[in-house]
Amino acid sequence: MLPAQSFRAGSSHLVVNPNFDVVLLPEGDEFELAHALDRFCVRKKHEVLYHYSLTEESLRRGLRDGLRVTEILNWLSRYTRAPIPQNVVFSIHEWAERAGIVWLEGHTLRTRHVESLDRLLSIERISSHLAERPSPDCVVLKPGLPASELRALARDAGLCIERP
Repeated sequence: MLPAQSFRAGSSHLVVNPNFDVVLLPEGDEFELAHALDRFCVRKKHEVLYHYSLTEESLRRGLRDGLRVTEILNWLSRYTRAPIPQNVVFSIHEWAERAGIVWLEGHTLRTRHVESLDRLLSIERISSHLAERPSPDCVVLKPGLPASELRALARDAGLCIERP
Protein backbone atom coordinates (compact mmCIF):
# COMPACT_ATOMS: atom_id res chain seq x y z
CA MET A 1 0.00 0.00 0.00
CA LEU A 2 2.18 2.87 1.26
CA PRO A 3 5.52 1.12 1.92
CA ALA A 4 8.19 2.52 4.16
CA GLN A 5 10.34 -0.51 4.89
CA SER A 6 13.34 1.60 5.84
CA PHE A 7 11.52 2.92 8.92
CA ARG A 8 11.44 1.09 12.21
CA ALA A 9 8.05 -0.42 13.04
CA GLY A 10 6.29 1.69 15.65
CA SER A 11 8.49 4.72 15.01
CA SER A 12 6.81 8.07 14.79
CA HIS A 13 7.73 10.42 11.98
CA LEU A 14 4.59 12.51 11.44
CA VAL A 15 2.61 15.12 13.26
CA VAL A 16 -1.03 15.47 12.14
CA ASN A 17 -2.54 18.72 13.39
CA PRO A 18 -6.23 19.55 13.87
CA ASN A 19 -5.91 22.23 11.15
CA PHE A 20 -5.09 19.44 8.61
CA ASP A 21 -1.40 20.32 8.46
CA VAL A 22 0.86 17.28 8.35
CA VAL A 23 4.54 17.62 9.22
CA LEU A 24 7.09 14.96 8.28
CA LEU A 25 10.10 14.98 10.59
CA PRO A 26 13.52 14.19 9.10
CA GLU A 27 14.42 11.16 11.21
CA GLY A 28 16.22 9.00 8.69
CA ASP A 29 15.40 8.24 5.09
CA GLU A 30 12.09 10.10 4.86
CA PHE A 31 11.77 9.94 1.08
CA GLU A 32 9.38 6.96 1.01
CA LEU A 33 7.11 8.64 3.54
CA ALA A 34 7.26 11.90 1.58
CA HIS A 35 6.28 10.01 -1.58
CA ALA A 36 3.36 8.39 0.26
CA LEU A 37 2.15 11.75 1.59
CA ASP A 38 2.38 13.24 -1.91
CA ARG A 39 -0.33 10.76 -2.95
CA PHE A 40 -3.04 12.20 -0.69
CA CYS A 41 -1.76 15.55 0.64
CA VAL A 42 -0.58 18.83 -0.86
CA ARG A 43 3.08 19.62 -0.23
CA LYS A 44 3.30 23.19 1.03
CA LYS A 45 7.02 23.53 1.60
CA HIS A 46 10.18 21.60 2.31
CA GLU A 47 13.00 23.16 4.20
CA VAL A 48 14.25 21.07 7.10
CA LEU A 49 10.76 19.65 7.68
CA TYR A 50 8.28 18.60 5.05
CA HIS A 51 5.02 20.53 5.43
CA TYR A 52 1.81 19.15 3.91
CA SER A 53 -1.83 20.04 3.96
CA LEU A 54 -4.57 17.43 3.83
CA THR A 55 -7.44 18.83 1.77
CA GLU A 56 -10.64 17.46 0.34
CA GLU A 57 -9.21 17.65 -3.17
CA SER A 58 -5.93 15.95 -2.20
CA LEU A 59 -7.87 13.13 -0.51
CA ARG A 60 -10.05 12.79 -3.62
CA ARG A 61 -6.86 12.55 -5.72
CA GLY A 62 -5.56 9.76 -3.48
CA LEU A 63 -8.85 7.87 -3.71
CA ARG A 64 -8.82 8.17 -7.51
CA ASP A 65 -5.25 6.84 -7.40
CA GLY A 66 -6.54 3.66 -5.73
CA LEU A 67 -5.98 4.40 -2.05
CA ARG A 68 -8.69 3.50 0.43
CA VAL A 69 -9.81 5.54 3.40
CA THR A 70 -8.87 2.75 5.79
CA GLU A 71 -5.39 2.50 4.24
CA ILE A 72 -4.82 6.23 4.62
CA LEU A 73 -6.01 6.31 8.23
CA ASN A 74 -4.07 3.19 9.19
CA TRP A 75 -0.93 4.54 7.54
CA LEU A 76 -1.23 7.92 9.27
CA SER A 77 -1.86 6.18 12.61
CA ARG A 78 1.21 4.01 12.15
CA TYR A 79 3.60 6.91 11.62
CA THR A 80 2.10 9.73 13.68
CA ARG A 81 3.48 10.77 17.06
CA ALA A 82 0.02 11.20 18.61
CA PRO A 83 -3.49 10.01 17.77
CA ILE A 84 -4.97 11.59 14.66
CA PRO A 85 -7.26 14.44 15.76
CA GLN A 86 -10.93 13.41 15.69
CA ASN A 87 -11.92 16.32 13.44
CA VAL A 88 -9.36 15.11 10.85
CA VAL A 89 -10.69 11.53 10.99
CA PHE A 90 -14.28 12.77 10.70
CA SER A 91 -13.42 15.08 7.80
CA ILE A 92 -11.58 12.32 5.92
CA HIS A 93 -14.70 10.15 6.14
CA GLU A 94 -16.97 13.05 5.14
CA TRP A 95 -14.79 14.05 2.19
CA ALA A 96 -14.56 10.44 1.05
CA GLU A 97 -18.34 10.12 1.01
CA ARG A 98 -18.64 13.28 -1.07
CA ALA A 99 -16.03 11.79 -3.41
CA GLY A 100 -18.25 8.76 -4.01
CA ILE A 101 -17.46 6.28 -1.26
CA VAL A 102 -20.12 3.67 -0.63
CA TRP A 103 -19.84 1.60 2.55
CA LEU A 104 -20.37 -2.17 2.28
CA GLU A 105 -21.47 -4.22 5.31
CA GLY A 106 -22.36 -7.78 4.40
CA HIS A 107 -24.83 -7.33 1.53
CA THR A 108 -25.85 -3.79 2.53
CA LEU A 109 -24.56 -0.69 0.75
CA ARG A 110 -24.89 2.70 2.49
CA THR A 111 -23.96 6.27 1.71
CA ARG A 112 -25.09 9.73 2.69
CA HIS A 113 -25.22 10.71 -0.96
CA VAL A 114 -28.17 9.13 -2.73
CA GLU A 115 -26.65 9.97 -6.14
CA SER A 116 -23.85 7.47 -5.45
CA LEU A 117 -26.32 4.62 -4.94
CA ASP A 118 -28.31 5.71 -7.96
CA ARG A 119 -25.13 5.55 -10.07
CA LEU A 120 -24.40 2.06 -8.80
CA LEU A 121 -27.94 0.87 -9.46
CA SER A 122 -27.76 2.21 -13.01
CA ILE A 123 -25.30 -0.65 -13.67
CA GLU A 124 -27.33 -3.64 -14.88
CA ARG A 125 -25.10 -6.24 -13.20
CA ILE A 126 -25.59 -4.56 -9.81
CA SER A 127 -29.28 -3.69 -10.17
CA SER A 128 -30.02 -7.32 -11.07
CA HIS A 129 -28.85 -8.25 -7.54
CA LEU A 130 -31.03 -5.67 -5.77
CA ALA A 131 -33.02 -7.32 -2.98
CA GLU A 132 -34.52 -4.17 -1.45
CA ARG A 133 -33.98 -0.46 -0.92
CA PRO A 134 -35.16 0.23 2.63
CA SER A 135 -34.22 3.91 2.34
CA PRO A 136 -32.87 6.25 -0.34
CA ASP A 137 -29.33 5.98 1.07
CA CYS A 138 -29.30 2.20 1.64
CA VAL A 139 -29.69 -0.88 -0.54
CA VAL A 140 -29.53 -4.58 0.23
CA LEU A 141 -28.14 -6.87 -2.46
CA LYS A 142 -28.94 -10.52 -3.02
CA PRO A 143 -26.04 -12.92 -2.51
CA GLY A 144 -24.11 -13.94 -5.59
CA LEU A 145 -22.25 -10.79 -6.62
CA PRO A 146 -18.63 -11.14 -5.46
CA ALA A 147 -17.27 -8.13 -3.57
CA SER A 148 -14.29 -7.96 -5.95
CA GLU A 149 -16.61 -7.65 -8.95
CA LEU A 150 -18.77 -5.09 -7.12
CA ARG A 151 -15.66 -3.01 -6.38
CA ALA A 152 -14.53 -3.22 -10.02
CA LEU A 153 -17.95 -2.16 -11.32
CA ALA A 154 -18.07 0.72 -8.82
CA ARG A 155 -14.55 1.83 -9.76
CA ASP A 156 -15.59 1.93 -13.45
CA ALA A 157 -18.48 4.20 -12.40
CA GLY A 158 -16.10 6.52 -10.51
CA LEU A 159 -17.12 5.21 -7.08
CA CYS A 160 -15.29 3.34 -4.37
CA ILE A 161 -16.62 0.54 -2.18
CA GLU A 162 -15.20 0.46 1.36
CA ARG A 163 -15.85 -1.50 4.52
CA PRO A 164 -16.65 0.60 7.61
